[in-house]
Amino acid sequence: MNRMNCPKCSSVLGIKPEYEGKKIKCPKCQTVMQVPIMSAVEATPAPKPPPVPPAVPKAEAIQERPAARRERLIDEDDDDRPRPKRRDDDEDDRPKRRRDEDDEDRPKRRRDRDENDDDDDRPRKRDRDRDEEDDWDEDRPKKKGNLRAQLKATGIACTLYYARFLTLGVGISVVAFAGGVSLIAILAQSLEMLQGVGFVAIFGMLCIAIVAPILGIIGGAFAIRCPEKTGARGLAIGALITDALLIFYVIFIIMTGGMATANPLMGLSRIAGGTVLIMMLLLVATWIAGFVLIMLMLRFFAMYVKDRGSTADALSLMIVYLAVSIGGFLLFLLLTFIFMRSAGGMGRPGAGGGLAFVIILQLIQIGWQVVLAILLFRIGTLCQTLRAQY
Repeated sequence: MNRMNCPKCSSVLGIKPEYEGKKIKCPKCQTVMQVPIMSAVEATPAPKPPPVPPAVPKAEAIQERPAARRERLIDEDDDDRPRPKRRDDDEDDRPKRRRDEDDEDRPKRRRDRDENDDDDDRPRKRDRDRDEEDDWDEDRPKKKGNLRAQLKATGIACTLYYARFLTLGVGISVVAFAGGVSLIAILAQSLEMLQGVGFVAIFGMLCIAIVAPILGIIGGAFAIRCPEKTGARGLAIGALITDALLIFYVIFIIMTGGMATANPLMGLSRIAGGTVLIMMLLLVATWIAGFVLIMLMLRFFAMYVKDRGSTADALSLMIVYLAVSIGGFLLFLLLTFIFMRSAGGMGRPGAGGGLAFVIILQLIQIGWQVVLAILLFRIGTLCQTLRAQY
C-alpha cells in the first residue's frame, strides 16, 4: 500500500494500487484529489549532477581569459597601490596600506598609553570617583557612630538637667517647709524649734546654691556634645558658664559674710554688706540668664526629635516660671517696704500689727516657693520626657 498526503489538510492517506491514476476524496476534509501513478514515479531515475570541471592552474586560467581581463590582472599583480577588496581576498574591507598602518600603530599607541599611565601620577576621573565613593563608604559608619554618641550624650545631659531641676524643687520645698515651721515657732515662741528649722533651711539652700549648679555644669558638659543640627551647642556652653558663675558667687558671698562677721569693724562691715548686695544682684541675674538658656536648649532638643508637645511645654514653662519668680520676688520686696514704712523703721516695729504683717509675708513667701517648686518638678518631667527620646 502506498501513502500520500492530502494537499489541503496534510493528512497521510493509504492508497491501494488499484486507485492509482484515479480521483479519491479525503475522508477528513472531503477534498477531491488525483492519485498519481506510484510505479511511474518510482521508475523515473533521479537526474545526475553536472560533471565538475578539473582545477585549472592560475597562470593557465589567466591565459584562457580574454586579453583585456588578462592584462588588467597582470597589471594589478605588478602594481603596489591599494586596490578595493575583492570577494576572493580576506574579509577586511580596508585597503592594504591602511590596514598595515593600523596594525603597526595599534600596539604602538597602546604602548605609549601604558607608558604615559605609568609616568602620570594624577588619578583618573573614574578612579577618583571610585576613591571618593570608597571614602564615603568608610566615613559613613564613622558618622553613624559619632551621631549615636552625640545622641547618647544628649540623653545623659537631659538626665542630669532632670536631676538639677529636681534638686532645685526639693531645695525650695525644704526652704518653704522651714519657713512654715519657723512661723509656727514664732507663734509658739519656741527658740529650740527655730534652731532646728535653721539647719533644715541650710540644707535646702545648699541644694539650691551648690548641688543644683554642680549638676548643671556636668549636664552642660554633656550637652555640648549634642548633634550640631540641634543648634543648641552655644546655649549649652552659655548654661555651663552661668552655673559655674553661680557657684563662684555663692562661695564669694559666704566668704565675704564670714569675714565681716569675724571682724566686727564698722567700716569693713559696711563694705562687706555692699559687696554682698551687689553679688546677690549678680547672682539673681545670672540665675535668670542660666534658666532661660537651659529652657531654650531643651526646646531645641525637642524640635530636633520633632516633639511638638515638648517644644510648646518648654516655652510655656519658661515664661510661667519667669513670671512667677520675678513677680513673686518683686511682690515680696514691695510688701516688706510697706511693712517697714508702717512700722516706723527697723527698730520700732508695731506690737500687734507688726506680728500680723510678718505672718502674712511668711505665708506669701511659702506659697510662692511652693508654686516655684511645682514648676520645677514640671520642668524636670519635661527633661525626663526628652531623655526617653534620645
